[in-house]
Amino acid sequence: MHSGPQKKCKKITGVVPTESLNFISVTLIRTSSSQWKVKSIKEWQSANRVKPQLFLSNGAMLGVTTHWLNNTTGAAQDLIFTPYDSAVKAATSPVHNQAFIKALSGTIIDLVTDDFYLISIPQTFCKACKESFISLHFNKGILKAGIVINNKLEGVFNLSCHTTEEVFGNFARIERYWSHKLNRNDFPNTCVTIGSNLNDFHLNSKNTLSADIPKELIESSDALKAAGVAFSRTGEAPTFGIAKEDQYSTFRPLAQKIAVCLLILALLFSVTPRVLTIYSSHQLSEKQRLYNSILKEDQDIRDLTEKSEKLSQEILSFKQTYSRRTNWSRLLQALGESRPDDLFIERLGSEPIGGSDDRIRIAIGGWAHSETSVTRFIANLQSLTFIHGISLSSLERDAEEREICRYRIICTLDLFEK
Repeated sequence: MHSGPQKKCKKITGVVPTESLNFISVTLIRTSSSQWKVKSIKEWQSANRVKPQLFLSNGAMLGVTTHWLNNTTGAAQDLIFTPYDSAVKAATSPVHNQAFIKALSGTIIDLVTDDFYLISIPQTFCKACKESFISLHFNKGILKAGIVINNKLEGVFNLSCHTTEEVFGNFARIERYWSHKLNRNDFPNTCVTIGSNLNDFHLNSKNTLSADIPKELIESSDALKAAGVAFSRTGEAPTFGIAKEDQYSTFRPLAQKIAVCLLILALLFSVTPRVLTIYSSHQLSEKQRLYNSILKEDQDIRDLTEKSEKLSQEILSFKQTYSRRTNWSRLLQALGESRPDDLFIERLGSEPIGGSDDRIRIAIGGWAHSETSVTRFIANLQSLTFIHGISLSSLERDAEEREICRYRIICTLDLFEK
């Protein structure tokens, strides 16, 4: 810009409310050749409290609707005036702006008139811009005329214009007002147009210049205003001030960055165990796969594994077999209780029965004083439920002691209790 002393800002942001009560912000950056280019344009709903903290983290100028009044007009009770010294005084409604200030609290550097683009845009994007000129912008049937004298915005006039005659007629009224009402003789004779639609008014009768404005700003009048407001950081502008509690603080971005870092750390701490678990499980699976492949490829290990499996099955079988209670103790007790007094047992033998793991064959041998005792002994054994197939294998008198007889009994024993 060409206005007086400037602040050397490399990045600036302006924000204005739209007709739909949303916000639109424009951020510009200064290039190495000291030219300004648009970095980003953002729009969000005014009820959103998060996006301003993200989009305006470096602070922004807020452009508000301004009424330009004669300096001799008394201060209205519902308006506040800027201390900015100009031919026509800038004023705004604090009640109207309060909702905007609250929505952007903590991100606003200062309040400035949203008409500031009428001076800042030409001074930034018009190569042959003069120190004094009339800035013109036509939008929705309203022609805004900004009077710039010696690089200072002295006043803004809103003109309802639809024909060339209306434009020149209104210009004549503004010039008469400037000369007779304000007693000024410095009315500019140069016009700078903002936007190509002003060519329809045939302003070539005056010394007319055009600003080479970036396309993304021309397409939206709100973006154009926001960009113009952003440039108020680099020079003198009609500002209105803001309460200290709503002002932008350099500590806020630092606090936000710290909060974001803490949030990221918290997420990392919460995610890290899960990631490590997944990684460990993957590593374990890989080790198991490698181990199994080695086992499959080694013949000695395969043989050893087969022997181990076979041995373990045998051990389990033995364990299962010998963990069950047998009928041996019941058999011995029954033999003692069923034996007649004159019958004696000398031998007790057993052998497995092929194809059966639950039954064995029992042989009982001994002597008795009479055959009747042997018969009674067999009858007593037959009453037992765990002995089956009792038969007398042999019964004969002893060759040497004829008063006794020798016997041999065969039967089947249920080996395990049921």
